[in-house]
Amino acid sequence: MDLAEFLCGPIRSVRGAILSTFVTERALPLGAAVGHAAAALSDRREPVENEDLVTFTATFESGATATMSASRVALGLANSLGFELFAENAAATFDLLRAGEFGYLDRAVDGPTKGYRQVAVGPAHPYLTGGLPMDFPGVGYGQNDLFVFQARAFLEQVAGLDRLPAVPSFEHGLHNLRLLAAITESALNGGAEVKVPSHSA
Repeated sequence: MDLAEFLCGPIRSVRGAILSTFVTERALPLGAAVGHAAAALSDRREPVENEDLVTFTATFESGATATMSASRVALGLANSLGFELFAENAAATFDLLRAGEFGYLDRAVDGPTKGYRQVAVGPAHPYLTGGLPMDFPGVGYGQNDLFVFQARAFLEQVAGLDRLPAVPSFEHGLHNLRLLAAITESALNGGAEVKVPSHSA
């Protein structure tokens, strides 16, 4: 949702929310498990208390509409985050599994060569200059590098530099919690539309 608002502006309302749990109980690990790493399992099982899937439709203040879905059980998507963005004259796609590139399409190219083209991300793109191991086109990056970019943005803000947009505030985090609450309320009420309080509310 944070990425969706970054691209499309504030979400005004959500509707059609569905929360589903497919795996109703899981074996407990024998010891500590780190992150998503596999761990040896015991014979003891406990009920699952959180959802495996959420899907909903969001309407933005701009009038744009998005369908969003998150799943813990989608086969083959262990740690994926992606989007497809469609506008009147252009479209873009991104998948975190291929973090150093995005797909782009516009009406400028026509005829037999029209279609999505791969764009390699580099220092000419926002947020990356000074954050890559080498500021040079074609030097790729992956998911772990994004944590470096995040730390850099925070440290630059603390240092009083204004080369990047400000790091989100606690108010922004509160807004995210209100979005989650609206999605839950929609799901508990048969997918009813729920207005999202504005950032300043």
